[in-house]
Amino acid sequence: MNRLPSGFCLAVAALVALLSAMVPAKAQTLLDFRTSHTVQQAVAAGITTRDFKQGENEVLHVMGPENLVIALPGGQQVHWKTSFGTFVSGADGSLRNLEVFGPVLPADEAYAVALKAHQAFGIPTDRLENWKQDTASKGRFAMAFSNGQNAFYPHVFIEMQHSMNALYPWHLRVELSWNGLPQDKHDEAWGAAHNPRPPPGFENVSFDAPSGRTYDRADAYQFFRIAADVAVGGFVVGMAAVLWYVIKARRRTGCG
Repeated sequence: MNRLPSGFCLAVAALVALLSAMVPAKAQTLLDFRTSHTVQQAVAAGITTRDFKQGENEVLHVMGPENLVIALPGGQQVHWKTSFGTFVSGADGSLRNLEVFGPVLPADEAYAVALKAHQAFGIPTDRLENWKQDTASKGRFAMAFSNGQNAFYPHVFIEMQHSMNALYPWHLRVELSWNGLPQDKHDEAWGAAHNPRPPPGFENVSFDAPSGRTYDRADAYQFFRIAADVAVGGFVVGMAAVLWYVIKARRRTGCG
């Protein structure tokens, strides 16, 4: 197993996202965390990862695009075609946390997806609404934000992040955390009994773009691709003109 300092985790995840951007998501994969949360469940579900040692007792697992269904204690299910993700396992094979990153989105679709995430987990929407107002005046330069639901097991953390894409400047990150604090003694049985129940209609919720569209990071570079094509085309035409002129000149002088 490769050994990687924990400070490189974000860089590794970003690299996987870049390399997998053109890889289509696989068939639907179920991560059933209703009664347990182990790395063996992810492997059995068919998720392929690159694994890196993180400290003495943890392993970072990096996965590419997935078509996920995540089942949680209390009846909540999340459906999501993701760009990439990571999860950390302990020495006993149990998961410490799961991070899932959605695809790039324009502001209106990002808001709609984030709103569903907030409603599904009972998270107040004040920060989301402030972000919406901020994007109305600042566009892609609006501030990112995060929010969470600690009353849920596992803890749910939602973050609206900049995607570094000019056309589709946002993407959503969702993190599930099991026993992240020493005082947490909850388990799936506790979650099944005490987790906030999803509102009617949110028992099975999709975090995919409501339009059904898949946004492509490469769209933001369309202008540069066209400009490059024009430049290459102009170079070819120019070289052809030079060659034609040389041939014509040689014929005039009787050379060749």
